[in-house]
Amino acid sequence: MLKKLRSKAGLTIVEMMVTLVLLSLFSSACLVGITSAFASRRDHIRIGDADILKSTITEIITQELRMCTNVDVENKDMVVLGEEDGNKVYGNIIYSGGLTVDGKLNEKASLSLNDDDRLQKTLVNIKLDGEVKNYPYNVLNDSAYGENGFFKIKDLKFKVTEAEGVTTIEVSFRIVDGDDVEYTQADFTVVPLNWHKS
Repeated sequence: MLKKLRSKAGLTIVEMMVTLVLLSLFSSACLVGITSAFASRRDHIRIGDADILKSTITEIITQELRMCTNVDVENKDMVVLGEEDGNKVYGNIIYSGGLTVDGKLNEKASLSLNDDDRLQKTLVNIKLDGEVKNYPYNVLNDSAYGENGFFKIKDLKFKVTEAEGVTTIEVSFRIVDGDDVEYTQADFTVVPLNWHKS
């Protein structure tokens, strides 16, 4: 009778438990792999978005400063961050010229970061509603900075130098997330086309 019971085909409870444990280990390994693949994909998308934002901001600043006629380095509102190679480094730049929306040149404008660490242009001494005042506005809309304002601009710097009769404006900034993790940085030089000494 015992021999007959043992010969029946089927799984014992121990074999079923081992099978279930192996299946759960395999499922956990797959879940970890899928989670890490999604995280990697998200990081690659963010790096690409940061590069696009860097290129866009670089292009905006370059177009603006190529049209400027001079920089108001004596203006008390210019924020001096320090010196490099005997030239002052500024946290913002106040300049004459630069393009307006209608393609004309501004009398005076400023590029800086606002309180949300976004690029801001300020038109200086604009007549609005019968008053002369400064008119600040964000150069890009909120969606340009990623989902829920993920990206911020940090360490925006301008250095104006003159060598051999050619004036250049060196610009640098970093693109970071809310935890100050750097995604990319930009360093470039602009040579104004309409430059003249004031």
